[in-house]
Amino acid sequence: MTDRADIRVMGTPEVVTATIERLGTVLDVSYDGNVRPNRHGDGVRAHLNAGLPTAAPAEPADDPADDPSPRAAAEDAKARRDLPGELDTLMAADRKLRDQPWFPIQPGDVVCWSIAMPDGGRHGETLVAVEDEDWPTEGGAPLRKVSETPYETIGAGASDEDQADEPDDLDDDADEPAEPVDPRVCEFQDFYDVWFEAGPSRIAVIRHGQLVHGRFVRGTL
Repeated sequence: MTDRADIRVMGTPEVVTATIERLGTVLDVSYDGNVRPNRHGDGVRAHLNAGLPTAAPAEPADDPADDPSPRAAAEDAKARRDLPGELDTLMAADRKLRDQPWFPIQPGDVVCWSIAMPDGGRHGETLVAVEDEDWPTEGGAPLRKVSETPYETIGAGASDEDQADEPDDLDDDADEPAEPVDPRVCEFQDFYDVWFEAGPSRIAVIRHGQLVHGRFVRGTL
Protein backbone atom coordinates (compact mmCIF):
# COMPACT_ATOMS: atom_id res chain seq x y z
CA MET A 1 0.00 0.00 0.00
CA THR A 2 1.48 3.31 -1.08
CA ASP A 3 1.58 6.29 1.24
CA ARG A 4 1.05 8.71 -1.63
CA ALA A 5 -2.04 9.74 -3.59
CA ASP A 6 -2.82 11.31 -6.96
CA ILE A 7 -4.75 14.58 -6.68
CA ARG A 8 -6.55 16.52 -9.40
CA VAL A 9 -7.13 20.24 -8.86
CA MET A 10 -9.57 22.16 -11.08
CA GLY A 11 -10.44 25.84 -11.29
CA THR A 12 -9.04 29.13 -12.52
CA PRO A 13 -5.25 29.24 -12.94
CA GLU A 14 -5.01 31.48 -9.87
CA VAL A 15 -7.08 29.12 -7.72
CA VAL A 16 -5.12 26.08 -8.91
CA THR A 17 -1.79 27.72 -8.14
CA ALA A 18 -2.93 28.91 -4.70
CA THR A 19 -4.33 25.46 -3.85
CA ILE A 20 -1.11 23.69 -4.80
CA GLU A 21 0.94 26.17 -2.77
CA ARG A 22 -1.28 25.64 0.27
CA LEU A 23 -1.10 21.84 -0.07
CA GLY A 24 2.67 22.14 -0.21
CA THR A 25 2.70 23.59 3.32
CA VAL A 26 1.26 20.40 4.84
CA LEU A 27 2.08 17.65 2.33
CA ASP A 28 5.04 16.47 0.28
CA VAL A 29 3.79 17.53 -3.17
CA SER A 30 5.25 16.43 -6.51
CA TYR A 31 4.03 18.63 -9.37
CA ASP A 32 5.49 19.13 -12.85
CA GLY A 33 3.96 22.58 -13.31
CA ASN A 34 1.80 21.61 -16.29
CA VAL A 35 -1.90 22.51 -16.52
CA ARG A 36 -4.45 21.18 -18.99
CA PRO A 37 -7.88 22.36 -20.13
CA ASN A 38 -10.60 21.41 -17.69
CA ARG A 39 -12.97 18.95 -19.42
CA HIS A 40 -15.45 19.14 -16.56
CA GLY A 41 -16.02 22.91 -16.51
CA ASP A 42 -14.31 26.26 -16.90
CA GLY A 43 -10.68 26.91 -16.11
CA VAL A 44 -7.82 24.42 -16.05
CA ARG A 45 -6.86 21.26 -14.22
CA ALA A 46 -3.59 20.10 -12.74
CA HIS A 47 -2.46 16.66 -11.65
CA LEU A 48 -0.12 16.19 -8.73
CA ASN A 49 1.09 13.47 -6.43
CA ALA A 50 1.20 14.05 -2.67
CA GLY A 51 2.04 12.20 0.49
CA LEU A 52 2.66 12.83 4.15
CA PRO A 53 6.00 14.50 4.87
CA THR A 54 8.68 12.18 6.23
CA ALA A 55 9.45 14.58 9.05
CA ALA A 56 7.55 17.38 10.71
CA PRO A 57 8.61 20.76 9.29
CA ALA A 58 10.64 22.85 11.65
CA GLU A 59 8.96 25.95 13.01
CA PRO A 60 10.38 29.17 11.60
CA ALA A 61 12.60 31.13 13.93
CA ASP A 62 10.79 33.65 16.07
CA ASP A 63 13.72 35.62 17.36
CA PRO A 64 13.04 39.34 17.84
CA ALA A 65 16.65 40.05 16.90
CA ASP A 66 16.12 38.44 13.49
CA ASP A 67 12.60 39.72 12.87
CA PRO A 68 12.04 42.96 14.81
CA SER A 69 8.58 44.43 15.14
CA PRO A 70 7.82 47.56 13.09
CA ARG A 71 8.12 49.76 16.15
CA ALA A 72 11.43 48.19 17.20
CA ALA A 73 12.80 48.57 13.66
CA ALA A 74 11.66 52.20 13.59
CA GLU A 75 13.30 52.87 16.97
CA ASP A 76 16.51 51.30 15.68
CA ALA A 77 16.46 53.61 12.64
CA LYS A 78 15.74 56.57 14.90
CA ALA A 79 18.75 55.70 17.06
CA ARG A 80 20.89 55.76 13.90
CA ARG A 81 19.40 59.20 13.07
CA ASP A 82 17.96 57.64 9.92
CA LEU A 83 14.72 59.60 9.62
CA PRO A 84 13.86 58.33 6.10
CA GLY A 85 14.41 54.75 7.27
CA GLU A 86 12.21 55.31 10.33
CA LEU A 87 9.38 56.74 8.25
CA ASP A 88 9.69 54.04 5.57
CA THR A 89 9.47 51.30 8.22
CA LEU A 90 6.34 52.73 9.80
CA MET A 91 4.64 53.46 6.48
CA ALA A 92 5.44 49.99 5.12
CA ALA A 93 3.94 48.35 8.22
CA ASP A 94 0.84 50.56 7.88
CA ARG A 95 0.40 49.59 4.22
CA LYS A 96 0.88 45.90 4.99
CA LEU A 97 -1.82 46.05 7.66
CA ARG A 98 -4.32 47.91 5.49
CA ASP A 99 -3.71 45.48 2.60
CA GLN A 100 -4.82 42.49 4.70
CA PRO A 101 -8.13 41.09 3.35
CA TRP A 102 -9.48 40.61 6.90
CA PHE A 103 -8.67 44.14 8.10
CA PRO A 104 -10.12 45.97 10.02
CA ILE A 105 -10.70 43.95 13.17
CA GLN A 106 -14.37 43.08 13.69
CA PRO A 107 -16.35 42.43 16.89
CA GLY A 108 -15.94 38.79 17.89
CA ASP A 109 -12.44 38.41 16.41
CA VAL A 110 -9.85 36.78 18.66
CA VAL A 111 -6.29 38.12 18.56
CA CYS A 112 -3.32 36.22 20.03
CA TRP A 113 0.28 37.35 20.08
CA SER A 114 3.41 35.79 21.51
CA ILE A 115 7.03 36.91 21.63
CA ALA A 116 10.23 35.18 22.70
CA MET A 117 11.80 36.44 25.93
CA PRO A 118 15.57 36.72 26.60
CA ASP A 119 15.37 33.89 29.16
CA GLY A 120 14.05 31.47 26.51
CA GLY A 121 10.43 31.63 27.61
CA ARG A 122 7.55 33.34 25.88
CA HIS A 123 5.17 36.15 26.75
CA GLY A 124 1.83 36.62 25.07
CA GLU A 125 -1.74 37.81 25.32
CA THR A 126 -5.16 36.75 24.10
CA LEU A 127 -7.61 39.53 23.26
CA VAL A 128 -11.17 39.59 21.96
CA ALA A 129 -12.66 42.37 19.84
CA VAL A 130 -15.80 43.94 21.27
CA GLU A 131 -18.42 46.26 19.85
CA ASP A 132 -18.23 49.82 21.16
CA GLU A 133 -19.33 52.54 18.74
CA ASP A 134 -18.18 55.25 21.17
CA TRP A 135 -14.62 53.97 21.22
CA PRO A 136 -13.37 53.88 17.60
CA THR A 137 -9.80 52.80 16.90
CA GLU A 138 -7.58 52.81 13.82
CA GLY A 139 -7.44 49.04 13.88
CA GLY A 140 -11.20 48.49 13.95
CA ALA A 141 -13.17 47.15 16.90
CA PRO A 142 -11.41 47.72 20.25
CA LEU A 143 -9.71 44.76 21.91
CA ARG A 144 -10.26 43.59 25.49
CA LYS A 145 -7.58 41.41 27.10
CA VAL A 146 -8.87 38.06 28.39
CA SER A 147 -5.60 36.34 29.32
CA GLU A 148 -1.90 37.05 29.62
CA THR A 149 1.30 35.09 30.24
CA PRO A 150 2.80 36.25 33.57
CA TYR A 151 6.24 37.75 33.19
CA GLU A 152 8.64 39.89 35.20
CA THR A 153 7.91 43.57 34.57
CA ILE A 154 10.58 46.07 33.61
CA GLY A 155 12.06 47.71 36.68
CA ALA A 156 11.05 44.95 39.08
CA GLY A 157 14.69 44.00 39.52
CA ALA A 158 15.93 47.47 40.39
CA SER A 159 18.49 47.48 43.19
CA ASP A 160 17.90 49.08 46.58
CA GLU A 161 20.52 51.70 45.70
CA ASP A 162 18.65 52.64 42.52
CA GLN A 163 15.40 52.94 44.43
CA ALA A 164 17.07 55.08 47.11
CA ASP A 165 18.05 57.61 44.44
CA GLU A 166 14.41 58.20 43.52
CA PRO A 167 12.82 61.25 45.13
CA ASP A 168 10.40 60.51 47.96
CA ASP A 169 7.86 63.14 46.97
CA LEU A 170 6.75 62.85 43.36
CA ASP A 171 3.31 64.35 43.89
CA ASP A 172 4.01 68.06 43.81
CA ASP A 173 0.69 68.73 42.08
CA ALA A 174 -1.43 66.78 44.54
CA ASP A 175 -3.58 69.84 45.25
CA GLU A 176 -4.53 70.23 41.59
CA PRO A 177 -7.71 68.39 40.54
CA ALA A 178 -6.97 65.31 38.46
CA GLU A 179 -8.38 65.15 34.96
CA PRO A 180 -11.07 62.49 34.58
CA VAL A 181 -9.84 59.37 32.78
CA ASP A 182 -12.14 57.25 30.67
CA PRO A 183 -11.86 53.73 32.20
CA ARG A 184 -11.84 52.28 28.69
CA VAL A 185 -8.35 53.72 28.18
CA CYS A 186 -7.09 50.96 30.49
CA GLU A 187 -9.66 48.36 29.42
CA PHE A 188 -9.32 48.49 25.63
CA GLN A 189 -6.43 48.11 23.20
CA ASP A 190 -6.13 49.16 19.58
CA PHE A 191 -5.14 46.37 17.17
CA TYR A 192 -3.12 48.97 15.29
CA ASP A 193 -0.81 49.24 18.32
CA VAL A 194 -0.61 45.45 18.68
CA TRP A 195 0.41 45.14 15.02
CA PHE A 196 3.25 47.63 15.47
CA GLU A 197 4.38 46.50 18.92
CA ALA A 198 4.37 42.70 18.47
CA GLY A 199 4.89 42.52 14.70
CA PRO A 200 2.82 40.78 12.00
CA SER A 201 4.71 37.49 12.24
CA ARG A 202 3.88 37.09 15.95
CA ILE A 203 0.13 37.70 15.70
CA ALA A 204 -2.71 35.25 15.03
CA VAL A 205 -6.18 36.51 14.13
CA ILE A 206 -9.20 34.20 14.35
CA ARG A 207 -12.55 35.08 12.80
CA HIS A 208 -15.63 32.84 12.90
CA GLY A 209 -13.44 29.97 14.12
CA GLN A 210 -11.03 30.28 11.18
CA LEU A 211 -7.38 31.35 11.37
CA VAL A 212 -7.26 34.31 8.95
CA HIS A 213 -3.76 35.54 9.80
CA GLY A 214 -0.58 34.16 11.31
CA ARG A 215 0.12 30.84 12.95
CA PHE A 216 -0.10 29.26 16.37
CA VAL A 217 3.07 28.73 18.42
CA ARG A 218 3.39 25.64 20.60
CA GLY A 219 4.39 26.36 24.16
CA THR A 220 4.06 25.25 27.75
CA LEU A 221 1.64 26.65 30.33
